[in-house]
Amino acid sequence: MVNYLRKFVPNMANIASPLQLLLKKEVSWLWTDHHESVFNNIKKKISKAPILQNCNAKLPTVIQSDASQNGLGCCLLQNGTPVYFASRSLTPSERIFSQIEKELLSIVYVTQKFHYYIYGHKVTVVNDHKPLEFLLKKHLHKVPSPRL
Repeated sequence: MVNYLRKFVPNMANIASPLQLLLKKEVSWLWTDHHESVFNNIKKKISKAPILQNCNAKLPTVIQSDASQNGLGCCLLQNGTPVYFASRSLTPSERIFSQIEKELLSIVYVTQKFHYYIYGHKVTVVNDHKPLEFLLKKHLHKVPSPRL
């Protein structure tokens, strides 16, 4: 049920990451007080989730993305009201990316996740990582890393 409701809660991947770690192979199952508090926090977040509006193709669309050490989070907004939230955990190989690479990965993720809503429409992308703005203005042959 939480997987269905995760689109209504911002940054659900980061919130639920301690519980997801228990589901990995070769990890011993040990439910601690920390896991109990995370579980209760998820229940609270789901019960107080914001009301999402329906997507309207005639309204201006903004997508916000952000990356942390452990996950990616994004939001589709119209007139400042959320339409959809999405998040996911980073894979072990993605966790070693530099912060600028993670931020760019979050933009790629949000454009793929919301492709149905944004394809063929003018979209504003908002990201809080200022160095990314200058990187995107460079010519491709001057970009230092092939992952970018």
